[in-house]
Amino acid sequence: MTRRIGCYTGTKEILENPRYIDALQEKLGVNFLLAGAPINMPERLREMNPLESGVSMYAQHADDDSELVRAIEETHRRGMKFWLYFSGHHNSKTDRTVMAETFEGVKFCDLPQIPYCLSQGELTTCFEKPRVKEYEKALFGYAAGKYPVDSMYVSHTRYATPSFWTNLFGCGCSYCREAAGNSGYDFEKMRASMTNLRRKLEKLDRKTLENAAKFRLTLGDFLTLLGEDNGVLD
Repeated sequence: MTRRIGCYTGTKEILENPRYIDALQEKLGVNFLLAGAPINMPERLREMNPLESGVSMYAQHADDDSELVRAIEETHRRGMKFWLYFSGHHNSKTDRTVMAETFEGVKFCDLPQIPYCLSQGELTTCFEKPRVKEYEKALFGYAAGKYPVDSMYVSHTRYATPSFWTNLFGCGCSYCREAAGNSGYDFEKMRASMTNLRRKLEKLDRKTLENAAKFRLTLGDFLTLLGEDNGVLD
């Protein structure tokens, strides 16, 4: 198998800084480039955008996509692969209809602010909302068919980072509860276990931490222990 060595870059860099791309190829052995750019989306696709803020989810529209097309052509001329890059499942606090929520039904944007937390802007769209799933399927299918790319790379398609830890207690909307059941999980058990975990974390004492260190528990083991069953792991 050919070893894959990739590099994040941009369409302008590919087109306007050939010496840099030369160095990536010749000195580092880079054989594929990951680059994101606005794409030419038909009106029907733009109307499917699930975000109320008006910002397009994952990709921006461009009437003129010639720069992207030329960057793909230049990458292929060099004998390299081109991966079209999409990013982001974190959106504005105004995008309430598709926003993830806690087990208690509180939208992530309505959670209290945490002092010194750097990730509170990561207000996550729920992956299970029908409008989101339909849009993702349409967008990625369209892009893969319109542009002669070798692959598509979707980054940051996740819930919040652990530093915004209250966001880890969701999403618990009706669509996520249904998805959990369809996958064979007991959602009520998971909710009870996560609620128990939060209560234990808020009252965590030194002895519990010392015991965890003594028995060399992994973080997953430790959280499962506090949750009292496999609901946290599920």
